[in-house]
Amino acid sequence: MSIHYRIEENSLKDNSYYARVMRADTVTLAQLVTNIAAKTSLSPSDINGVVTALIEEVTQALVAGNTAEIDGLVSFTPTLTGSFETQDYVITRANAQLKISTQENQALRGKVAAQATYVRESSVVKIPAIASFFDVATQTYDQYTPGSIIRLEGENLKFNLAQPDEGVFVHASVPEVRLTVYSMAGPKRVDALIPADLTGNLTVLVRTRYTPEGNLRQGTYHRTVAKVT
Repeated sequence: MSIHYRIEENSLKDNSYYARVMRADTVTLAQLVTNIAAKTSLSPSDINGVVTALIEEVTQALVAGNTAEIDGLVSFTPTLTGSFETQDYVITRANAQLKISTQENQALRGKVAAQATYVRESSVVKIPAIASFFDVATQTYDQYTPGSIIRLEGENLKFNLAQPDEGVFVHASVPEVRLTVYSMAGPKRVDALIPADLTGNLTVLVRTRYTPEGNLRQGTYHRTVAKVT
């Protein structure tokens, strides 16, 4: 078993990357109990009983305002959040902003670090992904009516309208045309006006930057869009 990870681009800082663990399955309590029973002489019902009692004891420790520490694993501490206008503010069960702070045990981190191996998965570059092209006037896909509203749906489509090199671009031949009128320009949906003088089959693409100083990214629709005849 290994920890699978991917090196991802930091969208908040250009030319910066971070490691992201690719989480697979969640190991449930039932699976943990089964695994423990297989390694010990305890029955699953005995283990469940101990776990239930442990959870109750941790709960009671927190209710009393104490820190519950499970040696070698984790500690739990009750905390309160909020900002108040006076020192006379009274916290009750109804208005309390209660949180449970958790802190992993350093020994646990050391054990995991000593045993873990790592597998790097292929990185995915974030680009606009156009999944569909829809003509609102004719209610059809992969066709356009000159002078009509078209709708793109997909992922990572959002762009800066103020930047002349970002937005939706179409072309049947050189030069390409940048669409300039939008009723919606979100990350998953773009509604835009097709110029009335367009002719021919179109290649459709979206260009955007994900940070102000980032590189220009381009995504092209995988189908050619035909003019409605």
